[in-house]
Amino acid sequence: IQSNTDDIHSDYDRGDGRMSVRTSDLRRRTFSAGARRESGGPYPGLPAQGAGADGYPLMAAHPGGAPANFLAAIARLGGRTALLSKVGADAFGTMLTGTLREVGVDTRGVVVAEDAFTTLAFVTLDARGERSFSFARKPGADTQLRFEELDLSLIEKTKAFHFGTLSLTDEPARGATQRAVAFAKERGKL
Repeated sequence: IQSNTDDIHSDYDRGDGRMSVRTSDLRRRTFSAGARRESGGPYPGLPAQGAGADGYPLMAAHPGGAPANFLAAIARLGGRTALLSKVGADAFGTMLTGTLREVGVDTRGVVVAEDAFTTLAFVTLDARGERSFSFARKPGADTQLRFEELDLSLIEKTKAFHFGTLSLTDEPARGATQRAVAFAKERGKL
C-alpha cells in the first residue's frame, strides 16, 4: 500500500510559496525538494528557497511519493503497512526508508540496489500552480526491481495490495508488478 500525508511531502503550492522537487524509486520512492517562490526569479518553474552564492536556486529534500505517501497516511491512522520497492544505495534511498520507518511503514520489502540510484522526480510549478514532473531515472533503482526480489510473505499477510503505475513503465519492474498483482489476486487480496 502507499500514502498521502503532508508530513512526508506536499508536492503542490499550499499558498505559502513552497513548491516541491521529488525523488522517486520503485512504486515511486520519492524524495522532494521544496523551494520558495521568488517573484521574477531567473528560473521559471524553479522558484528558489534562497540561492547559493552562484545565484542558482537551492532545494530542500522532502521524502515521499505517491505509494510511500499513501502507506504513511494509513500507518499514521493506525493501519499496518509495508512497502515492496527498490532504492539505490545512496542518500536518497536511505532518507526515504528511514522516513518511512519513522512513520510506521514496514520497510522489510525494500531492496537496496548497488548498481542504480534512487529515482529522482523533480516537480515544478507553472504560473497557474500546475505541476510538471521531470524524472532522473535512467535507469532508477525502482525500474530494476525483479519479482524474485519481492518478499512475498508481505503480500500473503496483507488484506489489500496496492501498487503505483510508475512501476509499470519499465522492465523488469513492470513484470515484477504484474506477477505480484497475480500472486495477490490468486490469494484473494483486494
